[in-house]
Amino acid sequence: MKKNILAAALFASTTMMWACGGNDKKDGGTMTTGENTMVDSTATTPAAGGAATGAALDTMSQNFAMTAASSDMLEIQSSNMAMQNGNSDRVKNFATTMIRDHGTTSTQLKTIASNKGITLPTDLMPPHKAMLDQLQGKTGKDFDKAYAAMQVTAHQAAVDLFQRASNGATDADLKNFATQHLPHLRMHLDSAQAINR
Repeated sequence: MKKNILAAALFASTTMMWACGGNDKKDGGTMTTGENTMVDSTATTPAAGGAATGAALDTMSQNFAMTAASSDMLEIQSSNMAMQNGNSDRVKNFATTMIRDHGTTSTQLKTIASNKGITLPTDLMPPHKAMLDQLQGKTGKDFDKAYAAMQVTAHQAAVDLFQRASNGATDADLKNFATQHLPHLRMHLDSAQAINR
């Protein structure tokens, strides 16, 4: 229980970083908020010929893209674990949906980021890594229980992240991306809550 609370707190602090992006302390290509450090993609070289490049994007939009990319990786990696270590058909069916849907959003986000000169993370951010680590070494019913609880926490944070981007991102492509996928994330959250009972 304490691990779930800690993971949720770490995840919330990371997702809050993009919402408060304009107030982050910038130091040579990194942004530091509390204990979390993220790469500041404004330090990347702008894409040639593109008007809306990473250098031109606001910090809020960049942090949304980076956090969403890490969230997709968490969903895919944890769901691949569920296919191997899970016990129930409900969990495995949910995991199949997560792999498919988050694979789709990941591909779309990579295209948007590439067009804007944003360098997305290739590894999980620390809060997502902490959530994935909770599943390590678990199998069967123990895995199912931990996976379902993690999915609820992860999707609550993702819904919040995408809702804020849908309302407040200044980049039109990222705002549209968030708005387009928000209903799917809400459905995922409902499904995760159902398997967590």
